[in-house]
Amino acid sequence: MDIYKIDVYIELARKIEKETGCDIYIVGGYVRDKILGFKSIDLDFVASPNGLEVAEIFYKKLGGKLTVYKKFLTASLKLKNGFVIDIATARQEEYPEPASMPVVYPAKIEDDLKRRDFTINAIATPVTNYKLQITNYIDPCGGLEDIKNRQIRVLHKDSFTDDPTRILRAIRYACRFDFKIEKNTHNWMASAVKKDLLSLVSPPRIRDEFIKTLEEKKAKKILKEFEKQKVLKYIDKNLKISAISSKSEPMEIRLKKLLEPLKNKQKTSFLKKLQLPSKYS
Repeated sequence: MDIYKIDVYIELARKIEKETGCDIYIVGGYVRDKILGFKSIDLDFVASPNGLEVAEIFYKKLGGKLTVYKKFLTASLKLKNGFVIDIATARQEEYPEPASMPVVYPAKIEDDLKRRDFTINAIATPVTNYKLQITNYIDPCGGLEDIKNRQIRVLHKDSFTDDPTRILRAIRYACRFDFKIEKNTHNWMASAVKKDLLSLVSPPRIRDEFIKTLEEKKAKKILKEFEKQKVLKYIDKNLKISAISSKSEPMEIRLKKLLEPLKNKQKTSFLKKLQLPSKYS
């Protein structure tokens, strides 16, 4: 989006790469959306060997508010104009148990891409080649082919066990892009639902996925698909999907409409469970 001057931030990343000697890559949603021909409001950088150093330099040059998550080797820079730049060290991860937070350690960019949720989000390009000529993609998981075939595919069979919120994201992306969920991915997802793995996820993480859903243009379609795939109950089975419009609406209005038909006790319980402000009651 022009207002956020994304090209300017990418050009700055190129200068920081020369300044630090780190290799910096654009990854994830920006690359995916660029390939699909969509405008993107996501900008994620991965740097090797030290993304946190890169994040500090971004902060010194752009200001804003920098939040660092040393345990996960990531940082998030919220600029004064509201735009958010996420910066991480290239890393691998291990999940000690289902739905737990991962243990991470530095790795190569290819390994970093292989740990991601879906192949369409596991594509990178060096900032030196940010205009995204086809030969510049780093695509170890077949994301380009899956975009061509319009499908959502996880990277391995244990993906939904490692992080069950990927169930919600798979449905959300499929609805957003009008993609299908690849056969094996759908089977693994159904198995994870049957095992009740989403019940292991903390309420704040469910809330975050719910809010992201309400921010989608096709929120109503996504919620209906949640219901069809038997996962709406992890948000709240009493939500009245029919109360919201298929047209684009602000998240806050959609949330209030969903809650309006509920009894006061149900509203209070919902807001408490997902740790949402009482102003929506």
